[in-house]
Parts: sequence; structure tokens; C-alpha cells
Amino acid sequence: MDLFVDKLLPALLGLLAGIVGSLIAPWVNWRIEKKRSKQQSRKELIDNARKFLASKEWVQTEFNSTVTYSEIRPHLSQETINMIEKGELIIRRGRGGNVIHSAVLDDLAQKEKEWGIR
Repeated sequence: MDLFVDKLLPALLGLLAGIVGSLIAPWVNWRIEKKRSKQQSRKELIDNARKFLASKEWVQTEFNSTVTYSEIRPHLSQETINMIEKGELIIRRGRGGNVIHSAVLDDLAQKEKEWGIR
């Protein structure tokens, strides 16, 4: 019994811990990398959309037919989508400039906050 407790039990526990560790560690690392990659993709989506909105390519009447719009559409509020696609403008007091442009930027800022990007 002393041989088992002194020699075999620690060896078996070490082997078991090694097996469990070798199975769990890669999975944990994979989950971390997956989350990091998802956050990076989200950040790039928002950055690219902002660059487009700031560029000379931005034309309100053609925005709904752009690649940028199709990429960000699933992340826009229904109110903003209705403004773009149906022309249902909602004027917000205190905001100047292009209403749709401002609404898209507001939705992007909200997504940044929701996703914890900045």
C-alpha cells in the first residue's frame, strides 16, 4: 500500500493532469483567438464603413447599392434602414448635416459600444 501511495498514485495523478491539460489548453487558446479574430473583423468593418462615409464615394441616393451598405446593413437599426431604403426620414433636433449620414454614424458608434471595440 505504501508503494502505491508513495510512487504510483503521484505518477497516475501527474499523467492524468498532463492528459487533461494537453486537451484543455489548446481549446482555451482556440477560444481566445476566435474572440480576438471576431473583434478584429468587427473593428475593420466599422473602420471601413467610416472611411467610406467620409470619402467622396458617399452619395446618399446610391448608398443602398454599395458593398459597404450590404456589409453594415445587418448591424444598422431598423429606423436607419427605413430611412435609407424607404425614405422615412426622422429629423432629430440639434443635428445638422445629412440625416442619413448621421444616423449611420450613430448606429456604428452604438455597435462599437455594444461590441466593446473602443
